[in-house]
Amino acid sequence: MRKQKNPAYSLRAFARDLGISRTAISDVVRGTRRLSVQNIENIARVLQLDTETVELLKEDLQQVLEPARLTLESEELDFIEDWHYLGILSLAKLSLAEYSAEWVAKKLGLQVEVAQSALNFLSAKGYIENMGGKLVRKATPLTTTVDIPSSSIVESHRQSLQKAIEALEEVDVTKRDFTAVTYAIDPEQLPEVKEHILKFHRRLGKLLSTQSASEVYRLNIQFFPLTR
Repeated sequence: MRKQKNPAYSLRAFARDLGISRTAISDVVRGTRRLSVQNIENIARVLQLDTETVELLKEDLQQVLEPARLTLESEELDFIEDWHYLGILSLAKLSLAEYSAEWVAKKLGLQVEVAQSALNFLSAKGYIENMGGKLVRKATPLTTTVDIPSSSIVESHRQSLQKAIEALEEVDVTKRDFTAVTYAIDPEQLPEVKEHILKFHRRLGKLLSTQSASEVYRLNIQFFPLTR
């Protein structure tokens, strides 16, 4: 737009207006450099971008920069059938996590034997390790294949829903949040809905990433048809 209004408007002038070095702008245009969050905010201010556009740009940047995820294939999914395996992997991110079957059993409400078996399995697989008595997670974030039927994934969701029912009945309302909304939709929008849910997961994960975590929570999101 500025180039059209002023044919003499140069890349150097554009970089100056954006508060970004000319070299950085050139690298971005060539695809050899990514914009930083600060650069995005500078551009948004100069170009007067709306808040939603800015957040989408930041989300795209976060997807590029976030740690690689280990995708579990069908033959590796069996262990996620039991909810406590993923619970232990999250326990390992707590600041005071102990590599102790007794401690894990107490935190997750398990039998000590079950906790010990899970610790042994996760250690053998290289997902966790005992570092001087501290439970430490070694694995990168885990994810499963998308939209591929799996009895293990179905069982995992079934157990998650059961844990939600238990929390609904046993956990104080101030320590949980249950929300349900019913929509009328065009089924063609379903891929877009799934993409929004995925982005929400990433935003929430970023928000909750902290070195001072002391509890493990489970977030279940279901989106399914009521009509037949």
